[in-house]
Amino acid sequence: MRLFIKLYFILLMLFAFVLEAQDTKSNYEQLWLDFMLHKTFNNGIRYLAEVGPRTLLYQRSGWSQFELSQNVQYNVFWNVDAIGGLLLNYTNQTDTTDLFDSYEVRPWVGARIHFNPNSKLMVSLLTRFEQRFLYYNNTSTVEKSGRIRNRLEFTYSINKPNFYQDKLWYVTLDGEWYIPVNEEFSERFANAARIRAGLGYRHNYSWRYVVMFMEQLSRNTIDEGFKSSNFIVDLRVHFFIPSKSKE
Repeated sequence: MRLFIKLYFILLMLFAFVLEAQDTKSNYEQLWLDFMLHKTFNNGIRYLAEVGPRTLLYQRSGWSQFELSQNVQYNVFWNVDAIGGLLLNYTNQTDTTDLFDSYEVRPWVGARIHFNPNSKLMVSLLTRFEQRFLYYNNTSTVEKSGRIRNRLEFTYSINKPNFYQDKLWYVTLDGEWYIPVNEEFSERFANAARIRAGLGYRHNYSWRYVVMFMEQLSRNTIDEGFKSSNFIVDLRVHFFIPSKSKE
């Protein structure tokens, strides 16, 4: 537990330094709702589908988004997973006539390294490359952009020796940063970095619930740099389809 607390405060200090380095900061509170469907197969393959809306809070106008993503994971080695996925989203702009509704298609590939799997404190690193294709309603052109994402993740079991038991409470913490590999296209709310902390509960094998709090950097308008700080509450419901061999 002491190790987790130390790592937690290290990430918080690093992220606070990034925020302080910005010239200006604007707060945009957001609410995300996610339903996540999982299926584990006996051959080392895992499937995940995630769907849910995102919206601004405390503002009469702004934007709203609906997102659908899927990915397939394959356990290459005992502590390494190869992952491939596809994300689709639709953004409805409601606060300006300068921007139009948009659609995004985002295929990606990556790998996750588990440094100490099946332990009370688990640490992993997820690295992925995603190619983004953005379509606006007012044009037939497609904007393209690629970026690398790195996410360092910590998960700690509060009341159980590992994560394969029911009635389990756990906490999560991760920090993620984004590295563009070519010029970013002109969009609002493009992420630059993100830190997340959450509290989860595993009721049984099938049902798990998580509330996550996120702070992320993005840009407020097309012409500005990454200056705004977004606070996000993400409510998640996980459903794992039962199989013959349960965790």
